[in-house]
Amino acid sequence: MAYIKDRDEPIYTISIAAKLVRPTAHGDDAKPIHAQTLRMYDRLGLVQPRKVGKNRFYSDRDIERLQQIQHLTQHVKVNLSGVAYIISLLDQMRRADVLAGQMEAMLREAEECAGQIEQKRGAKAEAP
Repeated sequence: MAYIKDRDEPIYTISIAAKLVRPTAHGDDAKPIHAQTLRMYDRLGLVQPRKVGKNRFYSDRDIERLQQIQHLTQHVKVNLSGVAYIISLLDQMRRADVLAGQMEAMLREAEECAGQIEQKRGAKAEAP
């Protein structure tokens, strides 16, 4: 049985997370961001690592968000208020996509039920 990694499982300490979040445009020689920067992002609510006591643990999804924040601040030159707004909009879009998928599934189910009802009506109409 293959292991499927949970991208939301917080497994990285702050020091490892800081090393994983590096600017992508500068190649492999780019320095990791400082752990204090990650703490600031946490205080601002831009990322919400799981806290166990005083320790913060980051998931793969958190790392992706941190990389997105770094890209927006370093390369697009968006300030942190703008980053918070952009991330909020992106989160709303993701939630809307999930809801749209759920609604499509409900619609398909309703159409199947309607088709079954029509088949039963047709069968009753044909019966003598």
